[in-house]
Amino acid sequence: MADHVQTFEELAGKLERMEVPKAVELRAGAKIDICAIWKTIKPFIELGIKALKLLPFKWAQKLADALQLLDNAMNSFCPA
Repeated sequence: MADHVQTFEELAGKLERMEVPKAVELRAGAKIDICAIWKTIKPFIELGIKALKLLPFKWAQKLADALQLLDNAMNSFCPA
């Protein structure tokens, strides 16, 4: 259990130090590059999944599973 706490604290620290990307302005009919947006937010999603999986709550596990599905789908749509 102590290992999980230490790992969670390390992941939380990484998330705190990460810079949040600027919001993308979207307007009707504008073309956007969804893969560029995905590449920008992907590190946040991946760290969030890892952190959520360490929490002992069912809601955290469900949210981690949902984010993992999103991660898998976006990675197949926007290969690196």
